[in-house]
Amino acid sequence: MNGRGVFISIVFLLMGAGLCFGFDFGLTVDNATGVRSVGEVEFTQRDKAALWFKGIFGGFSVDVQGSYTFSLDRYLFFDLDLLRFGGEFLLGGESSFVFRFGAGRFLFRDFSGKVLSHKLDGVKAELGLPFGVITVSGGYAGLTQKPVSGIIISSSDLADRVDDAVIFGPSRVVEMVELLLPEVFLRQDIKAALLFQQDLRADAKLTSGGGKVHTEYAGLGLSGPVVHPLYWNGYFYFNLGQSSVEGTILSFLTGGGVDLYLPRVLGSRFWGSFVYAGGDGDAGSVYEGSTAGN
Repeated sequence: MNGRGVFISIVFLLMGAGLCFGFDFGLTVDNATGVRSVGEVEFTQRDKAALWFKGIFGGFSVDVQGSYTFSLDRYLFFDLDLLRFGGEFLLGGESSFVFRFGAGRFLFRDFSGKVLSHKLDGVKAELGLPFGVITVSGGYAGLTQKPVSGIIISSSDLADRVDDAVIFGPSRVVEMVELLLPEVFLRQDIKAALLFQQDLRADAKLTSGGGKVHTEYAGLGLSGPVVHPLYWNGYFYFNLGQSSVEGTILSFLTGGGVDLYLPRVLGSRFWGSFVYAGGDGDAGSVYEGSTAGN
C-alpha cells in the first residue's frame, strides 16, 4: 500500500471513530450576591467556577466536574462535584428493554426531591420495561465535604456540623428502589419509592446524645396534565425510624404542586407548591424523633 492509501485509510478510521466517540468541555462561572438580616444586616457573596468534561464512547459516557468556590465565610474551597461513569444498552429481541447504569459521584434524588436530593458516592441501575421503569440505587455520604453536605438527621450530625475538626459529612449509607408507571390512566404517572438509611458510625465516634438514627421511607406519587398547559403533582411519604436511645420514630410527609407553562409569553412558567410534615406530638427536636419512644 502506498503512502496515499495509508493516509486515506487513517482518515476513514478517524471518521469512523468520531461516530463512536465524542466529548465536550467547558468552564462555567456563577455569582450570587445578597443581603440578609438575622438580628443584624449582613452581605453575602458566593462565586463558583466549575470546569467540566463530558465524553461519550459508544454506549458509555463519562462526566466529570471540579469546582472552586469563594465565599465571605470560606475563601478557598475546592470540590469534586461530579464523577460519573455510565452506560445505556438495548437488550432483548422483539420485547426489548433498556438497561442504564451509573457509578461514581452524582446526584441521588427521589421523585419528590424532599426526602432525598443529595450528592453521594455510589451506583445506580435502571431497567426500562414495556410497562414502566424500575430503578435501584445506593450511595455513601461520608466522603462528601461538610460545606456541601446537607444530611443532618441526628444530634450527632448537628454537632459535627459545627465542629471545625470534622471535614466530611456523616457516615451514612442510603439505598433506594423506585417504580415509575407512565400514563396509567388519564395520562397520569404513578410513582412509588422505598428508601433506607443507616448510620455507620461506631458508638465511640458519636459526638452527642441520641445515639444512632436509622430511617426507612415508603412513598407514593401521582403526576400528569390537568388541562394543557396546566400540570400537577402530589405525593405522600410514611417514615419509620429507629434511634438507639429514643426508640421508634414515626412521621409522614405530603406535598404537591401545579405548573403552568406559557411558552408564548416570553417562555414563561408559573408554579406553586406546598409541603406538610408531621410526627410524634412529644418530639422535642427534629433531629431526635420521638423523645418518649412511642
